[in-house]
Formats: sequence, C-alpha cells, structure tokens
Amino acid sequence: MGSLQVKYSELFSVQIKQPFYENGVVGSTVIVPTLDYNIIPTTNCKAILQRLDLIMKSNPTKGGFTVWSRTNGMSGANELLYFKPKPSDLLTFVISLSNPYFLNYNSLATAPPSDRIYYFNNQVPDPLAPKDELHLSSDVSGVSDADTIKKIVNRYDYIHSANIAPGTAKLIHIESGYEILPNAHSNQGGQAFLSFNLLSFPDGRCEIRIGGVLIESAYNFSEMGDTPVFAIIECSLDELVLPNYRIVENNGSITPQRPNYSLLFMNRSTLWRYKVILEDNSPLYVELNRLTLAERADFLSKINIISNDTGVVFIPTIISDKQFEFISDTPKPLQEKYISSSSTNGDSLSLVLKKFVNHPTISPEDIKVNLPYPPKHQLDATSDPIIYSDVLLNL
Repeated sequence: MGSLQVKYSELFSVQIKQPFYENGVVGSTVIVPTLDYNIIPTTNCKAILQRLDLIMKSNPTKGGFTVWSRTNGMSGANELLYFKPKPSDLLTFVISLSNPYFLNYNSLATAPPSDRIYYFNNQVPDPLAPKDELHLSSDVSGVSDADTIKKIVNRYDYIHSANIAPGTAKLIHIESGYEILPNAHSNQGGQAFLSFNLLSFPDGRCEIRIGGVLIESAYNFSEMGDTPVFAIIECSLDELVLPNYRIVENNGSITPQRPNYSLLFMNRSTLWRYKVILEDNSPLYVELNRLTLAERADFLSKINIISNDTGVVFIPTIISDKQFEFISDTPKPLQEKYISSSSTNGDSLSLVLKKFVNHPTISPEDIKVNLPYPPKHQLDATSDPIIYSDVLLNL
C-alpha cells in the first residue's frame, strides 16, 4: 500500500532589515533572536491560508516570515499549486511593535500621529527591482513617512475644503469595489463635513472620491479596534501584479525563483551631544582653579573629545569652569555596535575626553577614556528635524 506524500514549496517570503543591528536584522547579544515586532495574519488572511492550504512560518534570523504552499505536479519549469487562488485573494499581515525603542533608532517619525499607520503591498510599480530584493516601501532607499496611510475604525470623518453636492461623495473599498455614501453630510462656510458609518464596511484600503476624483486614501481596520498597529503588509495573489513582484502565474503555477519582499528601516542619524558637569571635588575643577584667568581660558580652549575615527569629530559649544558641551560636527547613524571606519582591524569606536588638544608644546592627556555611546532609549527631538542623542557625564 503506497504512502501519501504531500509537498510544500516556498510561495514568497518577507524580510525586515534594520542596519542599526550588527547583523542587519536583529540584536546579536541574545542566543535566541527576539524581534522588535510581531507579525500576525488577519482573520480573513487565516481563512485564505486554510482554504488554499498555505502555511506561514516565522523566520526570526531573517526578521520576517515565509509562506509555503502545497504543490501538485509541474507545468513546464513551474510548479503547480494544489489550489489555485482567486484574483481577489489578498493575504494581509499586521505588524505590532514589541520594542518601545524601535522608533528611536530607526529613521521614522519619533511621535507618529495616532491616526496613521505604515502600509505596504506587493503592487509596487518598480519593474526593475530584483526578485530576491523586492522593496515594499514606495522608495527603494527604505521606509519613510511617505509609506503611511490614515487608519480609520468604526467611523470616518472628513472635512473637504469646498461645498459638495449630495450624492457625489463616496467611500470605496478598493479590493471589492463596495461603496457607501456618507450617513451625515453638511455644507457650511464653504466647507463640506462628511461622516461615514463603517460598521458594515469591510476592512482594507479605501478611498474617498468626490465626483469620481480621488480625494483621500485610508485603511479601515475595525478588526483590531483601538489596539496599536504599527504597519500592514498586503500580498496580492492576483496574476496582474508586475512579473517581478508576482506570486502566482495565471495558470496557478509558481516560477522557480520565488519573490523575496523586503522592508528596509534605515537607522536614524543624530547629532551626538556630550554634556560634562564638573563636581567641586573634581580633579579637573581643582586644576582649573589653580590657573589665572588667562591661563584658564587657554586651558579650556584645548579640551575636546577625540576619537579613533577621522569621520567622528566634535565641536565644543559650551566651555566654562563647571560645564562643557561637545556636539558632533555632523549627524552620526545610531548602531548596535560602533566600529571605527578608520581602523583596518575592525577596532571599536573609541571616544576620549582630552586636555591639551592642539597644544603647541604639550601632548594631549586623557581626562576620561571610554566615553559611553549615545543611548538608544533617549532622543531629544524638541528641535526636530535636528535630533540629538545626549550623553551626560559627571566628573
């Protein structure tokens, strides 16, 4: 009696990359990778996975997941799926953050609006993107605020800058084409106030159109309610997706090279600001008080932070008897591990507070070695878009 053999083949994969980390994906200081986020399929996605006999498997070492499909035979060089999907089948995955510092060291809005989420799909209009590196962000260089969309739940209120004739404003669900009129509509003071009831409106991307013209895009996500959602990833199984981004061919087959979708979150660059406070019993403060005013001014002018990286330079901005402040001359990318770009041996970045810097006759001397790197859990964004990473030292 023969045994039943069931074969599963890779359908597609999604990888999230973070150059902040040494390995580009996840913290390297742990034995078992712990991602900064969770990725789960929506209820509708789970139903499609079950109907098509698809399996979603997480891959922490690559920062994402892979979807596998049951296959049955060949069509030329292509494998045939056991169940052919419908063009309308859309696999939707929700990303929620588990690391509160994610927004700090990735170059994203430090305080994103509560009514916006990041939105990605595999219908990116880039026919030249390589199949093993298919960016889901609108820009090939990485994720930005341009990838956000308005999130709506239960009700959608919109204010238009001009009066609108009754019956001309509609909210249209992109995937199904389902549309509704506003349940409340008023024109006042040259503006139109619209309110749509979403209780029976399907989840997913939608658009307000007035007279057939697109006015605003949004994403209805009533399934999660007010639960924090960082991002949505949608993967269409439609055969009309661009060939390089396409998952399934029109005959229900899959090509030998499978699409690898990626999200690149570039690490944030900040101005590194070191603030040094001198205590009354500090050896440096005692040394300063032995000097004349002229000697003290000259002494203070020759204190600075010196690094073993020619690209990491600091400028003194506050120098007094009790307080020093040094700011990097240019923003520096935050990293899990700092390596000197000037080193040929991969030496760690070294920062040392020194005196007698650029003195004509005295060699520089260490005041404090091994200065700490900027902490990833704290940013000063009060001067946004200039963002500081602060380090406070007491001597």
